[in-house]
Formats: sequence, structure tokens, C-alpha cells
Amino acid sequence: MTMYLGVDYAKKFSVTTLISESGEVIKQGKLRNERTEFEHFLCSYCEVKAVLEAGRNWRVCVDLLEGLVEEVQLAHPLKVKAIAEAKIKTDSIDSATLAQLLRADLIPQAYLRSRASSDRQKILRSRCFYVRMRTRVANRIHHIIDGQQEHIRQAASTFRDLFTKKARRWLRQLQLQQPDGEILKRLLDYEEYLSERITESDLAIGKLFEQDINCQLISSIPGFGKFLSVLTVVEIEQIQRFRTADHLASYAGLVPSTYSSGGKTWHGKIHKQGNSWLRWAFVEAAIHTAACPGQLRYFYLRIKRRKGTKTARVATGRKLCSVVFRILKDQKPYQAIMDLRSRPRSVYSSG
Repeated sequence: MTMYLGVDYAKKFSVTTLISESGEVIKQGKLRNERTEFEHFLCSYCEVKAVLEAGRNWRVCVDLLEGLVEEVQLAHPLKVKAIAEAKIKTDSIDSATLAQLLRADLIPQAYLRSRASSDRQKILRSRCFYVRMRTRVANRIHHIIDGQQEHIRQAASTFRDLFTKKARRWLRQLQLQQPDGEILKRLLDYEEYLSERITESDLAIGKLFEQDINCQLISSIPGFGKFLSVLTVVEIEQIQRFRTADHLASYAGLVPSTYSSGGKTWHGKIHKQGNSWLRWAFVEAAIHTAACPGQLRYFYLRIKRRKGTKTARVATGRKLCSVVFRILKDQKPYQAIMDLRSRPRSVYSSG
């Protein structure tokens, strides 16, 4: 007989509810997030299916359940309305509701990534973290220099970039009044440390790029470098998950919000409820694509003239989403896809 396990996972503890096929609660408990705790809780049961919400560090709980249950499902937290709209909300109620929804096969599933895909995500997101931190440090250095005497500000303005080798040597040699001098020295040390970490991340991403033909196909699109190509492929992981380009665009949060009432329909801004990393990758690539000659640049400029820069970037990102979908489906580079699209419709339709 199959049992159903609902898990409300938290940082240190998880509240679990085990129910039978008839919906009867067999047992419920608050467990430490340790393998032995889950083994003891499930030791008397062989056929168990489990479900938990896709939240922060869900991979830890999935690893704890691996080998102890037949199947683990991730529930989409925004779509589990029975929990989100409950007037009385506790961990015990949440875990029991998840178990009941699993028993009724009503779980709105989120995608359960493989361990390899999760590891690649960590490499990419670590690089993004280092870049953001370096930007903040660089801004702080600029702020300190902008507060110095006129001759220092004028000397700094002769450098197009304060973080070239020559400019760094100049910054190191500056004799500023305290505490500015000590703060500047520490910020420069931190900026150099972050730059080294970014270089290491770029080497790891370069290896991922060389090992995956899909990344190389995506990089054939104007505006996609190695980093954005790898990020796009890793976040999509399996293009077979999406039936059409529209489904991929919806997953990326690049489709407009829609309101309909009384027979009238309005379309607003993009809903931003999808994969934020994938959405950022497409919009970022659109900025670079707009600087490259070709059909995509023409599309960007046409939208920009009509609706402005921000709308043009989002629209071009949506266009890139469709191009990526077709490239991954057909396993052909960008130019081959565009050549195929430029043929007469009868030729294109016949394959």
C-alpha cells in the first residue's frame, strides 16, 4: 500500500505528515534535518511518495529523502493555493495539506533539477555574486576619490577606467588623509580579491561551455557570450520540457500580464513570476544584441523608436527567447535558423 509524505521543510527542522491511501493520518512529527531522523520516521514503510515545497535549499531535503522514498515531488509554492490562502496556517497543517494533495494527484509541480544542474547553477550564481560585490566596492572607491582635493580628482579623471593596472598603481601610491587612506587600501585589496574569484569562475564556466554543444549553439546568436550561453542552457536544462517558444517565454517571465473582465482584455507589463535568472539573461543579451548588425538589431531599433528603450530591450529578449527555443529544438546554429526562416513559407513549412 502506498503512503504519502508531506514535508514542510525549514532550516533546522522539518514537520512531516504521513497519510494512507484513504487519507488517514498515520503519523506526524517534527524532525531534525538529519538522515537518521528521517530513516527512523519511515523505517516501517516501504512504498512512500513524498512532496515538499520548492523553497530555499530544497536540495538538502531531497538528498535526505533519497533512497528512503520511491519518489519526491517539488510543489510550486505560488500555486499551492490550499496553503497560500489558508486562514489558519501552521507547519503541521501545511505538511498535512501537501500530503493530501499528493494523494489526490493535485500537486502543481515545480521542476526537480538534477544534482549536476544544481552544481552548475552554483558556479554561475557565485560569479554573479562576485561581480555584484565588485561593483559595489568599485562604486565605494569612486565615492572616496570624489571626496578628495581638486588635484586628486583631476588626476583621477585622466583615467577612463580606475581599475586598469596603471590606474591601480596610481591608487596604491596615493597619500590620503586618514581614515580615507586606510579605507581605500582595504577596498583595493577587496576589489583585487573579487577580481581573482571572477577570473577563477570564468575558467570554470569556460570548461562548461566547451563540454556542452548546446552552449556553443547558443553562443552563435549575436550578443550571447560564453557566460550568458552557459547560464541560458543551465537554467533551461531540458528544452523538451517546453512544448512551444511561448511556454519557454512564460517560464522566463517575458510574457505580458493579462486582465480580462466583462468581455474586455488588457495586457500589462511582464508578470515577472518565472525564472528571474533566465529573464535577466535574455534582457542582458538583448542589450548586446542591439549593438550587433543584423535582423535583431533592426527589430530592437524599430521597437525603440515606437515605445522606448526599456520596452525594446524586453521585446528583444522575448524575440531571443524564441530564437533560443528553435536553436535547441533543431540543434542548429543561429545563422542556419535565420536562413531557414528567410526562405519562402512553402519551403519552410515543408521542412
